[in-house]
Amino acid sequence: YREHVEHGLAHARRMGLSTGATQVIAQHHEHADGSGFPAGLNTDRMTSAARIVALVDRYDELCNPRLSARALTPHEALSLIFAQTKSKFDASMLNAFIRMMGVYPPGSVVQLTDDRYALVTNVNSTRPLKPRVLVYDPNTPAADALHINLEHQADLGIRRSLRPQQLPVPALQYLSPRQRVIYFFEPAQVSTSGFGQEMAA
Repeated sequence: YREHVEHGLAHARRMGLSTGATQVIAQHHEHADGSGFPAGLNTDRMTSAARIVALVDRYDELCNPRLSARALTPHEALSLIFAQTKSKFDASMLNAFIRMMGVYPPGSVVQLTDDRYALVTNVNSTRPLKPRVLVYDPNTPAADALHINLEHQADLGIRRSLRPQQLPVPALQYLSPRQRVIYFFEPAQVSTSGFGQEMAA
């Protein structure tokens, strides 16, 4: 397992990848506290790109392990990283990652405080406990499913995160949570001297 870093570096050199990309391959299993491999680097000796990839790689590994039975929900993965291994990752990047992904990342299956089942569709970066959700309603066709922005619902929130297999079969078929979720982030809107300008997030 540990040899895959060196194999990756050999491929990178053959492909003529840039120094920055090669450093990410070399350092993506290093940890902020120096407990990673292959060189035992700490935050100060890792590139910023490698610190990002190390965090995202761990998150993906928890959500999509080789044995699918061990897969965590996005919410469980973030919670585990924060509660048990946050010292292994750059603190500012971990905080930014949680803000971007939300406490309940898109694709999370949840039960609302009124007991309805829902699927998180969008993160609310200013109120991470109040994302947008698609709600299971057996009386409404799935094509017309209700979308709710919990930010605008003072008396409604999320009670708990669920694994898809915990859903009743009709709710599972209705919400159709995907085994893998692909995330993308739109550029932040930053105003400069009165003019709108798109900046990479």
